[in-house]
Amino acid sequence: MRELKVQCDCGQKFKFDVEPVNNQMPFRVNCPLCGKDGTDKANTLLAQEGYPAAPAPSAMVPPPSPVPPAAQPSLRINAAAPASTAPPPVAPAAGRPRMPIPQKPAGKKNDGWGVPESDFNKIGSYVVLVPAILGAIVEAKFFFDIDVPGIIVAGIVAVCGLIGGFINIHGRGPIWAGMIVGLAMALGGYGTVYFWIAQRERVYKGEIALAFVIGAAPGYGLQFLFQKILKKRPVAIA
Repeated sequence: MRELKVQCDCGQKFKFDVEPVNNQMPFRVNCPLCGKDGTDKANTLLAQEGYPAAPAPSAMVPPPSPVPPAAQPSLRINAAAPASTAPPPVAPAAGRPRMPIPQKPAGKKNDGWGVPESDFNKIGSYVVLVPAILGAIVEAKFFFDIDVPGIIVAGIVAVCGLIGGFINIHGRGPIWAGMIVGLAMALGGYGTVYFWIAQRERVYKGEIALAFVIGAAPGYGLQFLFQKILKKRPVAIA
């Protein structure tokens, strides 16, 4: 068993453990970022490094059965040992190894993806949060008496949620998972904040923040679910 590192055409690197068979991959592997098949690249690396092929299992032939003694001393019967019909042992099928989740560096916060947020990833959280709250304030005409159709405001909030989710997950997991989580958080937070302030004359900042957190809760639930589902996939590395 050895560790193999592969770089996808999209630029994402990922690693996994493998036991090569005849210098070839015993299973297919996909890029955890874009989903592209990386088996051919892995086979090329194995061929370049010249990893020795696994020896073929040899058939174990049992020793011939002893000839039973003759019933009479004057008579001896020579019998040929029966041919062995036992099939050769079958090598166990190589399964997909379980990839360990990289541990977070000491002193850095981790939101469950295994890789801590970078400063660039944190921008995605603000791209999700700020447009959702501002959209709810504009739609409810809380501070500004601006007549904007709700469908337009919701559309802008949704697009910002997708972009923010993309930025937040970049380099840490599948892009599609981050975009879905960002969309759910943005629309959920926008709807809850709008509902809370629509019929009020005065609202405290803490109330708005709490309303957004409550509305974004389904998005956090989706993030937790995706992390559990993707736990056994190859892990992306920087």
